[in-house]
Amino acid sequence: VVLDVVSALPPEERAVPPWVLSGVVAAEGPPWDDGPQGEELRANLLLQLLRTPANCTTAAKLTDVLDYVQQPGMKAKADTLFPMRAYLLSGETPDVLRSGARLIARQCPG
Repeated sequence: VVLDVVSALPPEERAVPPWVLSGVVAAEGPPWDDGPQGEELRANLLLQLLRTPANCTTAAKLTDVLDYVQQPGMKAKADTLFPMRAYLLSGETPDVLRSGARLIARQCPG
């Protein structure tokens, strides 16, 4: 639901205080720890927030956010006997994290 709400807003209305960006990265528990999809949800939520230039400028000053988007990411499939279910419950974050890092670099070169 959170990702839907953020995605529905135009990028210029997604500006958030620094604690929100740090909170997305540091959050624990459901839904973030609910398998591969939770980590993919976190990465996508952060990417949607970073589509706002003001959030990129803020993120460039937050070491925890920079460390998160600069990690290699993960690709994981759910442990199940059914191949289609494993695919649907999988999670993949490398491309999303690279996109977030590029958005920050574009707004704050150097």
